[in-house]
Amino acid sequence: AVPTLTAENNVTEIVVGKTKATLQVGNIEQDATYTLYKDGEPTQNTGTSFVVSEGGTYKVVASNNNGCGTSESDEITITACTPISNVAWRITKGEKDVYCSDDVVQVTLNYNGDTATEHTWNLNGVTVSNEDDIASGTIYTMIINESGSVQLTLTGCDVAYPPISMQFTVSSETVAPTIGIS
Repeated sequence: AVPTLTAENNVTEIVVGKTKATLQVGNIEQDATYTLYKDGEPTQNTGTSFVVSEGGTYKVVASNNNGCGTSESDEITITACTPISNVAWRITKGEKDVYCSDDVVQVTLNYNGDTATEHTWNLNGVTVSNEDDIASGTIYTMIINESGSVQLTLTGCDVAYPPISMQFTVSSETVAPTIGIS
């Protein structure tokens, strides 16, 4: 009989290092051995239930005990997402200790992991940007008008990374030009 392979509870998406999927063999024959294949290559795993922690295309191949005859299941794809880590940003244009009102600052965002599916920038607690799918290396331009903090929250693989923030000080002083006579 042709074996079947299904994902337990229909779980076909996993988060690397956090979740796993269980693949179950159906239509089992008593005298058969079931070998799990990943991406077309046999693994070292045999049985009728397999816990997988990597993305890939899986199937099982059944062979009877005397080695005469094999049959294989349909393939099932498990998608793996690598969570965001090592989030960092740096000012890449306009960095200084004290800012003037309406100064333009460019911030470059870098992180490891899959593309962040959501991100939110807050300036002094007010959301200034809330977008989907933000890649590492993206450059943001902000206009600084008041002292305070900018906070960034990223979400990837349905896991929120702890927010990171940066403080800005804006001078309210107006400097009068001086005229020199020589």
